[in-house]
Amino acid sequence: MKKYIAILLLSFLVIQIFISCQKNCESNLLGSVRFSQTDLNIIPYQGNEQLIYISSSGSQIIFNGGNRVSHYGTDGDQWVEFPGSDDYCPGNFYYTERNGIKFYATVSGSWMGFEMGMTDPFNNPVKKYFGISVTVLDSIYWYFGSSYRFDSLNLYDVKPPYEIICANDSVLIGSKVFYNVYVFQTGSDYHYPTVGNLKTVFYSLSQGIVGFQNENGKTWHLQ
Repeated sequence: MKKYIAILLLSFLVIQIFISCQKNCESNLLGSVRFSQTDLNIIPYQGNEQLIYISSSGSQIIFNGGNRVSHYGTDGDQWVEFPGSDDYCPGNFYYTERNGIKFYATVSGSWMGFEMGMTDPFNNPVKKYFGISVTVLDSIYWYFGSSYRFDSLNLYDVKPPYEIICANDSVLIGSKVFYNVYVFQTGSDYHYPTVGNLKTVFYSLSQGIVGFQNENGKTWHLQ
């Protein structure tokens, strides 16, 4: 009888601890964090553009834009550890916006992608990021991918101390001059045998990608 009572008491204690943990673990939506129109202008495309690039060998590649979309996901870092266990409470959270667009070329395997996201919604200001990817099929696949921080139409290096990346007043790409251009360099020398690096991407906040160059020196510029 005493053993039976002890088991009941132990079960009751376990239930109470579980209920207590549940009461201490509240998960609330604290709000929604969205990009301003100025933020969205970091990507100067709407989705109905057709982009034609001319290579230094005289060939061309055409990219057609898809729909520019925004979606929202949860972003929470107020994780709470349950006492005496390895389980974690989801904690409070925000909805944070992601926005992006992709362009696909008439040549299969070539595309360009742009995406904006944010982190640390519990802090002020929120950290905002801009990612860019370019893949071009030209005998082999040429690839570039990188991300940057941004704020108020300024781009910054993604690593501390988050130095601002200065735009060039003018850049000659092929036979054409472009203005207020960021010059992005790939940070990696490694690539697969069938994939090479696009060494440089030229980016304008008013025109988007105005050119790119592979590690062999071949250059494409926006028509």
